[in-house]
Order: sequence, then structure tokens, then C-alpha cells
Amino acid sequence: MRIRKLHGINAPHRKHTAYLPSERMAPPAEVVIPMSMHIGAPAKLLVKVGDQVQVGQMIAEASGFLSAPIHASVSGKVKKLDEIISAAGRNMTAAVIASDGLQTPYEGIQPPQVTNMQEFLDAVRDSGVVGLGGAGFPTSVKLNVKHLSQIKAIIINGAECEPYITSDTRTLLERADELWDGIALLQKYLEAKRVVIAIEDNKPKSIELHRKRCENATGVEVFSMPSMYPQGGEKMLVYNVLGEAIPEGKLPLDVGAIVINCTTLASIAHYIKTGMPLVEKCVTVYGSAVQTPKNLIVPIGTHLQDVFDACGGFRSEPRKVL
Repeated sequence: MRIRKLHGINAPHRKHTAYLPSERMAPPAEVVIPMSMHIGAPAKLLVKVGDQVQVGQMIAEASGFLSAPIHASVSGKVKKLDEIISAAGRNMTAAVIASDGLQTPYEGIQPPQVTNMQEFLDAVRDSGVVGLGGAGFPTSVKLNVKHLSQIKAIIINGAECEPYITSDTRTLLERADELWDGIALLQKYLEAKRVVIAIEDNKPKSIELHRKRCENATGVEVFSMPSMYPQGGEKMLVYNVLGEAIPEGKLPLDVGAIVINCTTLASIAHYIKTGMPLVEKCVTVYGSAVQTPKNLIVPIGTHLQDVFDACGGFRSEPRKVL
């Protein structure tokens, strides 16, 4: 496949954690879970102070079409309902849950029944999964395509072009089975004829692994791209992979594309197989101030201090935390 002329920034990759297997951190003492962690309407609280909750239990329901439910990431007691300021500067409600340290799964967890397109979309919505590459767009809305004939290709975004971050790389290597289960779901329910796994060329093990799997698959290919920022951006990805420029104010679907992050897709497949919704995320913790860099699986709502403590704290005073 011909590589188109790319424009971007040759930023230092600093992917030194790429081959560090992900580790699951111990449950923190508490989590603070905002009711709005995505683009769209905040979720509507279902719990009150003093309620006991378990991992995977829905604590807030979607409040509109462009919304997503939220689930407890630890087992324990709802300590308080607080007003916080988000990273974007917005005021929002958050549930503070004091962990009991047991991580007891919610007794109502069970895989959803998925036999048709509507049940698939319902399952994606119920999973609480939003764009895990950073956009935070409710995935069920993205996949709700009225005319499936519009879809020319689905691009699985494994570019991960940002410096330092290697959590998607760990998905490509450690969650390959779930990723391919997700591809099968897209092929079945969105009738995708062409699926492209887009990976930057500084991830050779990921490229090799998935190209090997493509040998026994129909309609799936790996697209290796030069490492360049912001290669993983939706518009750049669609142009570089498909040669289609998305017009101003339009979406990828307007040129026949759907773009979905690799970890997002693996998380959907995980929910449909197990019934456990989105309650955790692998994050890369790295930098010159970090004592022991890691790819850490973190309960959603964990305080940053607890994340750094799980990596041995700081070796020097950090000048900036991103």
C-alpha cells in the first residue's frame, strides 16, 4: 500500500515503557468518579451517601443520547457526593467511594445477549465505553450507523503517536484476542468489508503479531505508518490510510470511514464476553521524576498521588505533571 506524503512533527518518541508488561495496582483507599468523563450530557446518579457498591455496579445512568453510564471501579461505600472542577475547568458532580480493598464484583454481572445490530449497540452503550484514545466520545453513538452501506473501511487506531504513552501498545500485545474478538463483532454487526489496523512503525512487535493474525483472516490488514505526531488524530489517520480528506465540519463517516481506538474496541469485546463494564484503564506512568516507570492498570477515579505511589513515588521533585 502506498504511503502518502505526511506532514507533522518528528517529536522524540520516548517509548521506553513499550515492553514493560502492564501491572494492576492495588485498590486505592478511595476513588473520585466524575459524572461526566466524556463528550455529552453528564450521567444521572443512582446512588446516595452510605450506599454499598461493588465493582462493575452502575452508579450513574446515561441521561441522553450523547451520554454514557458510569460504574463503580472499587467495592466499598459511597463516602460523599462532591462538586469538583474537571481538568477542562468545568464544575461537575463526583461520587467519592471509600474502598474496602476487596474488589468484590457486582453480583449482577453477566454477559449481555447480542444477536443483532440493536443488541450490539445496546451492549456497547451499557458497557460505559467511550473513546479511550482521549476523545471521550460515547462509542455507542459512533457505531450507530443508519446506512451500513456508507462504511468503506473501519480503522482500528493503534498509532499512539504521542511521546511516552505505551498503554495502547500493551493492548496490541497483551489483549490481541479481545481486539480480534472486537474486529469480528464489527465485521458481523456493522458488515465491515475492510478493517485496517493502523500502527506506527516504532511498534514492530505489534505489527508483526497482527500481520501474522491477518494471514488467517478475511478483510483485515495492518497498515504500518511512519512515526510522526499527530499521526493518530482522526482526520490525519483517515487521510494517511484511505487517502480521503474529511471536509471542514464533517465526520469520518462522511468519507466512508469509522475510526475506533484499539483499547476501546478491546474493552467492548471484554464487556460482551464477561459482562464487566469499563472500570479501569491502563496508563503509562513515566518521566524523569518517576521512580519506577510502569504501564499501570488503574481503577477509574484513582487519585494521581496514588498512581505515582504505586510506581515508587518520585526520585526528584516533578516540575510538571501532564
